[in-house]
Parts: sequence; C-alpha cells; structure tokens
Amino acid sequence: MKAAGDIRPPARDSLPERLGMIHERICALIHRHQPSVLVLEKIFTHHHYLTTAAKMGHARGAACLAAQQYRIPVAEYAPTDVKKSLTGSGRASKEQVARMVSQWIHTTDPAWSMDATDALALAIAHAHVEHRRQTLPGALVS
Repeated sequence: MKAAGDIRPPARDSLPERLGMIHERICALIHRHQPSVLVLEKIFTHHHYLTTAAKMGHARGAACLAAQQYRIPVAEYAPTDVKKSLTGSGRASKEQVARMVSQWIHTTDPAWSMDATDALALAIAHAHVEHRRQTLPGALVS
C-alpha cells in the first residue's frame, strides 16, 4: 500500500497544542510503520520568512523528539539537494518535484498536498543516498 499525507493541526489551537498533536501523530505513525529512519528537510529561511522558519523549527523539534523516543536516527537534507536529486535542478518547482515523485513511485493521488509530495521526495532522496552509501566506496559518497 502506498500512502502519504500531512499533519495539519488547527490554526486556532495554541502553539503547544499544535506541537503536541504533531508529536502524537508522528509517534503513532512510527509505532504503526516501524521505520528505520526519520527523514527531515533542513530549515532554509529568507529574512522575509523568519516567523515561518521559527514555526517550522518547533515542528521539527516535535518530530525529532518522537524519533528520539523511538530511538530512530534522523537524516536531514537541504531542499535544494532533494530537488536536484529528483529533478536534476535544485531550483525545481513544487509541481516538478510532485511529477517526479509520481514517476518514481509509479502512482499519484490528487488528494496529496505539496507538503506530502515534498515528504515523499525526501524519502526517495534518502533512499538514493543510502543505496549509494551501500554500493559505492565510502570516499565516493558525499
């Protein structure tokens, strides 16, 4: 079964309530699927989006806490590296990334948000890195 989605706590909830929901849902997903790694996007920010970066930092903290509780390693990738891995261009649009994700996994779901396809892109990029790490001499893998 191929599935993807996102966690969207109600905006009307307080920050601690939203972070609690993110943490609880990630823990439930970890418990259900038993992943060997949690893959996150590194925070990239522009001075115009500092508030967004701060909120993303809080959400990443909730995800990292869940990973730590389940003793799962965390891998992080820059958005430009993920885009380049999937599309050949670090400046690819979200739509281009979504198209490549659907080609890699041989399916698509119109209900998937751009955030869900970004998460799938992270998973695909990480799988490529791990495959290279296992098949190439260590000096050749970045």
